[in-house]
Amino acid sequence: ELQTNETIRDLTAQVKTAYFQWMRAGEAIYIMDQGLLLLQENKRITESLIKNGQAIPSAQMRIQSDIEHLKALREKSVSNQVNAAAHFNFLLHRAPGTEILRDTFPGVPAMPEEIDVTRREELQQIETGKQIQSLALQLEEKSHAPRLGLQVDVGSQAFFADWGGYVLGGVQLEIPIWDNKQSQLKQKEWEAGIEASAAQYAWTRDAFQTQLTAEIESLRSDIAIYNSFSDILSANQRFYDETVRRYKEGLANYIELLDARTEVTSTQLELNLAKYQAWIREVTIERMAAGAPIQ
Repeated sequence: ELQTNETIRDLTAQVKTAYFQWMRAGEAIYIMDQGLLLLQENKRITESLIKNGQAIPSAQMRIQSDIEHLKALREKSVSNQVNAAAHFNFLLHRAPGTEILRDTFPGVPAMPEEIDVTRREELQQIETGKQIQSLALQLEEKSHAPRLGLQVDVGSQAFFADWGGYVLGGVQLEIPIWDNKQSQLKQKEWEAGIEASAAQYAWTRDAFQTQLTAEIESLRSDIAIYNSFSDILSANQRFYDETVRRYKEGLANYIELLDARTEVTSTQLELNLAKYQAWIREVTIERMAAGAPIQ
C-alpha cells in the first residue's frame, strides 16, 4: 500500500508539472501574438510616416525583421505546447489530441508553512520494517523462556447408559538449557537490524528535509523574481506607450520604438516563465512533503 501511494504521488506530480508546462507555453504564445499585433501596428504607422517623408524605408525593414524573429519564437512555443499536451494526455491515458481545459493562474503560489517530511511513504516503509524487526526480537526473546503444557483426554468405551469412561491428564514442562547461544546471537542480530533501521530513518529524513528546505528557498527566489518582473513590466509598458506617442509625433525614431516594444515583450515572457517556474516548484515541494491527498 505504501509503495502504491508513492507511485500515485509521483504520477500526480508529473501530471501537474505537464499541465503547468502546457499553460506556460500557451501564455507565451498569447504574449507573442500581442507583440506581433504591436509590431503590425508599428509597421502601419511607419508606412504612413514613410509616405509623408518623416521616416526612411529601412525603418520598415527593421520592423519586418523583428516580426519574422518573433514568429520564429512563437513556433518554438507552439511546439512546446504540443509536446506538453501530448505528455499530459499520455499520463492520463487519454488520446493525444484530447482537449485540455485551461485554468487561470493570475499570480504565484503562497509560501508554504512549516512542512513535516515524515509523511513520506519512503520513511513510513523504513519505520514499518523497524517495527517488524522489533516484533521478531520479542518473539526470539520469548522463544528461550520455559514452556508449560497441559493435556487432558476424556473418553468412553461403553454403550449408551453404561459409562465405562476414562480421563487421562498430563503436564509437560520444557526448560531450554543449552542451544549453543543461537538464540542470543539471533537477538543481537535483530537488535543490530533495529539500530541500522533507526540510523537509515534518521539519515533519510534529514536528507529529505535538506532537499525540501532548498526547494522552499528556491520558491522564495522564484516569487521574488516574479514580483521584480511585475514592477519592471509596469515601467516598460509606460515607457512604450510614451514612445509610441512620441513616435507618432515624429519626436522618436523607429529604433527607440522597437527597443521599447522588445523590452515589453521580453519582460512579459520573463514574467510568464517566472510565474510557472514558481508553480512547478510548488508541485515539487508538494511531492517532497507528500502533501497531495491520496484518494
